[in-house]
Amino acid sequence: GDIRKLSPERLERLCGIDGEHYFRLAHGLDDREVTPDGQAKSIGHEETFGENLTDPQAVRDVMLAQAEQVGTRLRRHNLRARGVTVKIRFGDFQTITRAAALPAPTDLTADVWNVARDTFDKWAATEFQPVRLIGVTATRLTGDGEQLDLFDAPVKERQRRLDGALDRINARFGKRSIHRGGATE
Repeated sequence: GDIRKLSPERLERLCGIDGEHYFRLAHGLDDREVTPDGQAKSIGHEETFGENLTDPQAVRDVMLAQAEQVGTRLRRHNLRARGVTVKIRFGDFQTITRAAALPAPTDLTADVWNVARDTFDKWAATEFQPVRLIGVTATRLTGDGEQLDLFDAPVKERQRRLDGALDRINARFGKRSIHRGGATE
């Protein structure tokens, strides 16, 4: 905003030859070709709380909502995750991560949630302490198709239809207009 208020002449006096370039950028004048970053390496969601959460179930409720958002974004970008990372930060700002591999690449919310929950529960069973931030991230992304399991295919297809219906409802009526039971607002 400060740069936008200055004249090109003033910017040239302050910044030299680059002044005109900064003036143009500050006013949205840039004819360079846009080159997007490479494909995403992870898709995640995290939340910092105003005070530490002392109840593991309250943390799980937030994680479920995050897993839903991560699953939605995976499907929107036609990506599948091969791993899940849970990020945990404490009140003293110490941060740890715990990661687990998925049995097969997936974009299903239930798969992301189950691995995130199990990873959190394994940590919480022996080391739980109040949590200031929690995050769920889908990692090791791939755009490759899913290897179908002969016996789980009907269950996975039902989950895929459920996820699609939830995605469409949330896209139309708001991000959290419908969600899985147990998730907090």
